[in-house]
Amino acid sequence: MDIVMDLLLMLGGVAVFMFGMKQMSSGLERSAGSRIRNLFKRLDKNRVVNYGTGIVATGLVQSSSATSIMTVGLAHANIVTVKQGSGFILGAKVGTTLTAFLFALSGISKVLTSAMFLPRSRSSV
Repeated sequence: MDIVMDLLLMLGGVAVFMFGMKQMSSGLERSAGSRIRNLFKRLDKNRVVNYGTGIVATGLVQSSSATSIMTVGLAHANIVTVKQGSGFILGAKVGTTLTAFLFALSGISKVLTSAMFLPRSRSSV
């Protein structure tokens, strides 16, 4: 019985994800003006610019998954082409790698970073 419940939960999660993607792409399609469409048409000519756009977008939102999902929504709404979208997604993955590399170069250790988020005990005097 647990397996059936797990399968139903998984299918429900996929259904909610697909519904959200449809809503996002239809909202993007309605809100995208001619200026945004023309901007993406200009970006289509250069793959390096597409990679750079993916890197910058990932740097701004700090999540390559969010950048990838936004790119899929833009492609579904026919705002970007699949060729552009693949460049954005590859750039997003490179942006994630560069972020980790910059943290490594800065000397911030994982222990130090995680210690910032640990709860501190308060001692009453």
